[in-house]
Amino acid sequence: MTRSRTFVLFFALATALLVVSCRRGESAAAPSDAKAAAPAANAVPTPRPGQARKAELVVEEFGRRLKDVPTTATPEIAAKAIREKYSGLVDPLLVETWAAKPATAPGRPVSSPWPERIEIVSSTDSGAEAVVIGAIVETSSTGVVRRVPVEIRLRPAGDSWLIAAYAPI
Repeated sequence: MTRSRTFVLFFALATALLVVSCRRGESAAAPSDAKAAAPAANAVPTPRPGQARKAELVVEEFGRRLKDVPTTATPEIAAKAIREKYSGLVDPLLVETWAAKPATAPGRPVSSPWPERIEIVSSTDSGAEAVVIGAIVETSSTGVVRRVPVEIRLRPAGDSWLIAAYAPI
């Protein structure tokens, strides 16, 4: 089986699993007491369910910035790039975790191929969390070299989202 066929089958399976898990959540009963459904007065505002597109936009911008973070540069240079490029898109705690160990951060480890973008495969959000499944598209001067599947979890931040977890899958 070719790599591209394996990749397509993997994403088809991941998408099917996501659809099934989302449908299970739809059958949950809504609270009958209006008070129970109302947010607490001091609660942090969260994006409304159905705003997965906003989470996708954060992931797409993050994908565009990956090539600007040289993860194998000196620790000082890599940490500075991580803080500058990922600030405002990634939870500050995760930014600092990556800055402390740049080799664990997503970015550009070598000159070629480089991460060009993240293509979105699927996304879901519950209002409390958004999950985006996608693929980092790595390119070289000859074109697309490979796609690396990733799962990105986001948390609400006002009317937007911040990346809270990132994992190749």
